[in-house]
Amino acid sequence: MAKHHSIPTTLERISYEPALWKGLTGNEIFIIGAVNIILFSVIGAVSGSFFGIGILGFAAGALFGIFMLGVIGGKISMMKESKPAELFWVDFELKLLKKFSFKSDLFYKRQVWSLERNRK
Repeated sequence: MAKHHSIPTTLERISYEPALWKGLTGNEIFIIGAVNIILFSVIGAVSGSFFGIGILGFAAGALFGIFMLGVIGGKISMMKESKPAELFWVDFELKLLKKFSFKSDLFYKRQVWSLERNRK
């Protein structure tokens, strides 16, 4: 009889979110796309209202936001290649908080620990 071969499933593999496009996961693509479309649609509508074509500016801004998804997504995927994704987003959050002068709740205090074994 042949042995049954299986891929070992660990907890890391179960919770792993696969990359869908340019190294970005589905949630990251959704967030970047939603922010781009909303931001550029509002900018397009406001700038279009000055020229009397508000709805056309809104549509043009939405299309530009979709285009910018490729540009911004590509830059973020290049930055993610330098370090693990979790550390990249922690660094990104810390940079945003520092730029806008907010305190981070990620790290409360500095701690030092040792990996030495105590023998009793």
